[in-house]
Amino acid sequence: MMTGILLAALMMSGTTPSNTVDVSGSVFLPKNRPAAQAVVFLEGGVKAKPLSKVVIDQRNKQFIPRILAIPANTLVEFPNNDSIYHNVFAYYDAKKFDLGMYPRGAKKEVRFEKAGVVAILCNVHPEMSAFIYIVDTPFYAVTDNRGKFQIKEVPAGEYTLNGWHESGVTFSQKVIVKAGSGASFELNLARNKK
Repeated sequence: MMTGILLAALMMSGTTPSNTVDVSGSVFLPKNRPAAQAVVFLEGGVKAKPLSKVVIDQRNKQFIPRILAIPANTLVEFPNNDSIYHNVFAYYDAKKFDLGMYPRGAKKEVRFEKAGVVAILCNVHPEMSAFIYIVDTPFYAVTDNRGKFQIKEVPAGEYTLNGWHESGVTFSQKVIVKAGSGASFELNLARNKK
């Protein structure tokens, strides 16, 4: 059972503009296992503008990508590029919808207005699942397979560094981003108790 998450983040000076830095680091699960596909984001700065187009594809009975982070008010397209019918739906946290059955070549869209987590499923294929994490900030990333992330051009200031992993582990800590200087952070946090 996963009981915590460790985040080691290193802030390095960015190249442009001069008052920004690139925030990068690694996220680890217990026993120093890399946390692939964890969402990391900084809150406290400017609000994010929605992206113009985001796609979660359906192929080989899978959602691609399986973990997606987007700013609030972004429209997500769900094309069916599989050889079979799918029914994309979500009844969770930030958004609830049911797109109904649709065949190969068809696509449907959903706008995600509210920050939070949405679990995406298929009524026809219970093995299909994905997560969308909606944020209110332009400063976010999804870790790679080694648990590494990079958030580019973060303006100097005070932020809350947040993270989420599909195992249910989250983390949050106040940080200060200083232009032109490096800093490192380590967080070892337990599963939130409700």
